[in-house]
Amino acid sequence: MANLAVECDGGVHPTSEGCAHDKEGDADLKSQGVSDLRFESRVLAKGLR
Repeated sequence: MANLAVECDGGVHPTSEGCAHDKEGDADLKSQGVSDLRFESRVLAKGLR
């Protein structure tokens, strides 16, 4: 069974603090055997139109 987390990143993620927070979260998920898949919210919103 595969474990997958899907994240929709908003506007705060391009900041250095946002990137650091993402790296911590990614490492935590990976330590639990969970892969993550990230999408930018603006890209997803554009695709829904």
